[in-house]
Amino acid sequence: MQYTERHQYAEAESAIKRAAAIQEKSLGDKNPFYALSLQNRALIYTNQGKYTEAEPLFQRSLVIDEEVLGKEHLTVAQILSNYAMLNYAEGKYAQAAPLWDRSLQILKHQFSSHFPYMSEKDRLSFLDTLSFVFPLYSSFCFTYHQQDPELAGKLYDLVLWEKGMVASGVAAMRARVASSGDKEALAIFEQLAADRGRLANLRNGPPGDPRQWAQTVEQLEEASNRLEISLARHVGPVAESLKLAEATWRDIVKALDPGDAAVEIVRFEHHDGKQWSGKSFYVALVLNSQSARGPTLVKLGEATEIEGNAFADYQDLVTTKLPAASAGTHFYQAVWEPLKSEVKTAKRIFLAADGVLNL
Repeated sequence: MQYTERHQYAEAESAIKRAAAIQEKSLGDKNPFYALSLQNRALIYTNQGKYTEAEPLFQRSLVIDEEVLGKEHLTVAQILSNYAMLNYAEGKYAQAAPLWDRSLQILKHQFSSHFPYMSEKDRLSFLDTLSFVFPLYSSFCFTYHQQDPELAGKLYDLVLWEKGMVASGVAAMRARVASSGDKEALAIFEQLAADRGRLANLRNGPPGDPRQWAQTVEQLEEASNRLEISLARHVGPVAESLKLAEATWRDIVKALDPGDAAVEIVRFEHHDGKQWSGKSFYVALVLNSQSARGPTLVKLGEATEIEGNAFADYQDLVTTKLPAASAGTHFYQAVWEPLKSEVKTAKRIFLAADGVLNL
């Protein structure tokens, strides 16, 4: 809303209240549009630091959408993440963490169930709704990983999931089914893709008539499940490949030999709970074959330093014909020095870079 963007919160609150009153009168107080008005009002209060006023509105909008849209709807995930940020702003880690866990679980479910069957336009729209989630959760983990070491593993899994989003495509899956030579299997797959695509649009869009919407969603889910079972009878393992495998840090540990280390570098914009700080950070998530409790999170530093002086030092080292004797030292101290204690016994390092470090 323009009022919110201009920080005219009183005007924004008044407009939202009027809209909510109209929606409640015409549609009742158990519809997604009314719930959205409640959530928008909660966001306005959050931006103003009025956390006590915001919390019951988040709770009420969550109850409405869970009842009307279902507990796995994308809108429910968005409410949960906004509610988690409210608790993050208040420094309430214990309350924020389970809200984040549930929000990400819903997003992963939506992704694995529908993303492979979406059109390119719908995929981009879906990814756009997630664009703010990754830096927000990364910031949350960055802030609290010492209080809860398990957050490093959750962040690692989120990074793997984010990178895996582009690995699943309906065209590639269609080709695999077609390669089986089973025409009936291909026909089943085409119907499955059509039903899943329609279901994705329904699940992620606002319902007109909530009852009719819920009935249609249920019918399509049942039909899709039957088609998947039928497809499995024809092509077996191919049907399983329709669901994107979700790798975790535990899978990485199992794949590492003694003497191996895996370093996942992550760059993210930082949010301090109340606002974007204007800073970006680099962190490294380090695993080895003995990492039974998950990766270690190592803070590398602010992006301005790594992407500025440190990276310029690296460029001097690799592009100058006769580099100075000290060339590369600053870059080493900024990027590799902090990792020494974590990879000191490694004979081989698998590095997944991010940001300018990809260069």
